[in-house]
Formats: sequence, C-alpha cells, structure tokens
Amino acid sequence: MLLTSAAAAQSLQGGLQNGGLQGSGAGSRSALLRGYYSAFTQNQNLLDNLSATEQVQSAIALEDAVDPATYISGAGDVIEISVFGAVPLSLTATVSADGFVTVKSVGAVRASGRTLAALKAELATKLRQQYRSEEVSVSLLRPRNFTVSVAGAVRSPGRKVITSIDRADRAVLLASTAVNSQEENASEKAVQRQTAKRLYPSGEAELRPSLRNIIVRRKNGEVVIADLISYYLTGDGRYNPVLREGDVISVPSVPAENAERVGISGEVQIPALYESAPYDSLGLLIRIAQGFTKAADTERIQIVRQTASGTESFQVNYNDILAGRKPDVKLLPNDRVQVGEKAIRVTGNVTIRGEVMFAGYYPVEPKRTTLKEILTLAGGFTKQAILSKAHLFRRPTSDDEPGKPAEFLTDPDFVKATVLRTGNLDVEEVQNFDFEYNVRRNFVAADFRKVFAGTSPDILLEDGDIITVPRDDGTIYVLGQVATPGFVAYSSGQPYSYYLALAGGETGESTGDVKILKAGNYQWKRPGETAVESGDWIFVPKKVRKTFGQTVNEIAPIVSLLASVVALAVLIYQVSR
Repeated sequence: MLLTSAAAAQSLQGGLQNGGLQGSGAGSRSALLRGYYSAFTQNQNLLDNLSATEQVQSAIALEDAVDPATYISGAGDVIEISVFGAVPLSLTATVSADGFVTVKSVGAVRASGRTLAALKAELATKLRQQYRSEEVSVSLLRPRNFTVSVAGAVRSPGRKVITSIDRADRAVLLASTAVNSQEENASEKAVQRQTAKRLYPSGEAELRPSLRNIIVRRKNGEVVIADLISYYLTGDGRYNPVLREGDVISVPSVPAENAERVGISGEVQIPALYESAPYDSLGLLIRIAQGFTKAADTERIQIVRQTASGTESFQVNYNDILAGRKPDVKLLPNDRVQVGEKAIRVTGNVTIRGEVMFAGYYPVEPKRTTLKEILTLAGGFTKQAILSKAHLFRRPTSDDEPGKPAEFLTDPDFVKATVLRTGNLDVEEVQNFDFEYNVRRNFVAADFRKVFAGTSPDILLEDGDIITVPRDDGTIYVLGQVATPGFVAYSSGQPYSYYLALAGGETGESTGDVKILKAGNYQWKRPGETAVESGDWIFVPKKVRKTFGQTVNEIAPIVSLLASVVALAVLIYQVSR
C-alpha cells in the first residue's frame, strides 16, 4: 500500500528520525519532505510546509567537515596560519578580491580556483622555508559568502546569500521561506511579484516545486542536477551539489495532475509515490524507500511498466544486482515496483545436547538445514567431545513407535539386546531382533567425523531431531567372560588384548570369539576389522551349554517343517497317479 495523507508524513518522519537524516539540519529537512509527500497525496500548497525558522536555517549551514581535496578557495575565505617553534606565530589572512592571499614574510600566493589542499601545501612549504620550522598548520577559519540566483517554483525567487560550503538545498530552503518585508527592499519585492505573476498567473497556490529535478547551472556552462529526496534519504552528496559563485538554480514546478512518478509498494520501509528523475533505477528507489522489511522477497521483485500498447511486467532478482552478477535496472517514468512477501517456509526445531559450545534448541528448515550447519551455529565442539560416540536420533512418526532415545540408551533390555547381537544369527539373537529393530530404526546413520572432514555427505535435519555429542571420558568398557568386567582406562593405539588384560583376562567360559561394539553407531566388529577407540565396548561371549530340553525345543520347528514337506510330497505323488 502506498502512503497517503497523514500516514505518509508520519511514516516518513519516523523513518527520518531513525537514521534517514543525519546532521544539524534534520528538522527542516523533515519538514521539507513531509510537505513534499503531502503535496503529492493531497495536492496542497507546498510552500507553507517549506518554511523554517531562522534558527533552523542557520543550523543547516555546516553539516560536515570541509574536505580540503574538494573545497575550492575563493575571494573572501579567511585562512588561519600557525607556525610552532622558538618564536610561535599565529595570524589570519583573507583571500583578496583578485584571488590572492598575502602572508607576512612570504608574499602573495594565488588562492582563487585552487583546492584548499593545494593552497595549504604551498603555504606550508613556503612558511617552513621562511621560519625554519617543520610544525606549520594552515586551515580554513571562515568560509566566504557569495550570492546565487534561485528561480522557478519558489516563494521568494532572486539572489540568496550563502557560504562556500552550502549545498543546493540551502538555497532552495531560503527561496522557499516567506520573505520578511522589514528586511527586503520594497522595489526588489515588487519586481519579484511581477515575475511570479508572469510565471504563475493563477497565483502562489499553484506552486508545487520539484525536489528531485532541481537544475544548477554553473558559470562555466556546466549543468548539474540536485535531487533533495535522494540526498535526504540516502545521504549521498552527489544528489546535493556544493554551490559556487554565480550559480543559477532553477526549481521546476510539478504538475498537480498527470505528474510523472515512480512508485514502490509492498515490503519496503517507506512505500510511496516519488517524482521521477532521469537517472532513476531500482537500486536508487529501494534506497530512497529506506530498504526492505524483514519479510521482503528480494529474489522476485515485480516491475510494472506502461507502454504504448498497454502494460507489461517483469521480474527482477535484486540479489543478483547486489552481488554484481547483473546490472541495476533503469526505471522509466510511471514505473511501479512491487516488493512481495517471501513465502513462509516451514520451520522446526532440533535439540543439541552434550559437548558443544552452545547446547540448546535451534530452529531449522526441515530437509534444508544440515547437520554441519546447525552444529557450526552451536559454536562447534568442545575439547572434551568425542565424535565417534555422537549420534542423531530422529523422532518417531507415530505414537506406537518407541520414544526418547535417552530411555533406550539406559534401558536394560536394550543393553541386553545389543550384547546378544554379536554378529551371528543364532536363536538367541533372533529372539531379540524385533526389540532391537524398534530401538535402532530411529537412529540416523551418521559418522560425525566423516561429515565434518568432508569425506561423507552432510545430513539433512528434520523437525524434532536430537543431536547428542557425548563427553570423552577416556574409557573402554569390557564385559562378558573376563575376571573383572567394567570400565578400564583408554590408551591410544593399544589392541583389544591390552584391555582384556586390564580386566583380569578371559575366564575359562570364554569362547575366544571377541567382538568390539563401536561407540556411536553400535555396530559389532571383529578385532581385525577395527581399531579400539575411546568409548568402545569389548565383549567376550560365553560358551553355551544347552540342555536336552533346549535342544529339543530348537530342533522341534525344523522337524515339524520337514514333516510338512514330506506329507506334501506324498500327497502330490498320490494325486499324480
């Protein structure tokens, strides 16, 4: 929605107070712009809104420090000179009408038409030679005054006295302020009134000055454009040139109807209609509108354009322009820019526990955010983290599936099932397979070490995922047929037999078929298939002595199956006869 009436002024003022305007003249600039928007939305007389008090006007005069590299010296400038040494010297000198500055013991130096930096350098060199001192200071003490002419759609056209550091907006403001009859010569006022009648026959109420297409003509024939809207809302000094002696400033009038404008709506800070300018572009218009809101879809900006055959529209990815992959888009009069709201992406949360710098809950985009991205966002791992034991648990998708991973990791049945699964599918393991499958199917296969080393693909996260990074306690757990099962200290590079010895060695009930349960992924490995790492379990199975009844129970299903096969064969034989 475009701004209208009071809403435009209120939003604009808020934008200006929040950084749109800087410097001592922000108050009058805000008044200028509020009037500007009111003129466009209500077609009211702008001149009443352009007035400013003398106090505010004087405050605008000096906004920034003078840049010696760009400031052009001229007649009337007052220069301050200081020489530091055995006999300190401090004096001031004024640039004369013929363009020279005369300094005691140095002589006359050409000043007019030169940059302040060049003048300072020449004076400093001559002063050092004359006074045998390396410490010399030359600075502009007071800038000169001169007059410029302002014409066009302003309340008080004519000559205006400004300083050499003033910009175009200062002259326009002075010319837009009501004239104090006590300070103005009566004959000059009469001439101005006659001129205004010829330019604007229907009276002062018809004045609608442009603030974007102000023409500044130099004595040397150069023509520059002042765009006060762009200057105030972007701070770019190119849109508000510094004035020089003899400049003539023309302020065009904006038509009350059918004015050429560009507009921007949608997800920007100040959506509005703006008077168009020849150099308008998408980037400039977005800067004038004070940038995007957080909801803006900068990849799909729509531009609607009026053509001789009707209306056409096209889409622009502004991110490509910012990155330099594509040039800025030139805007034409009456173009309309629409910044839409980016599509709402489904978000979720994951939980990160354990040895990361900042554990907690983190938002993710399901199937877009990766394991590496979210752990990096959490600050990475602590020095105590053991990545070989880190695991990713995925929340079940239905109520009848197992729940929290922490419950299984400490559940005796889960531990029992894990121990019984030693790699050979015997009867005992088959009996525990269903339970172990239910537990393990919600763990996502993830080798954290390989993911962060770049040797394994990253993993896409889902809402509700739980990432656990355990602390490396530097132990190996030995269980089964050893003299003293339990935790033993880990020592890098040692074989499994080293840890069996620490646990008192194998008992007589050991099968000798040692298995290693890897930390993190809970996969059984034979000693020759893996090195022992911190957090691993070493399991020594027990010899199984089965009773006659157990043997009968195990072979009974097999005998029954064989009997069924024999009976079926006999039946087929009889039918075929």
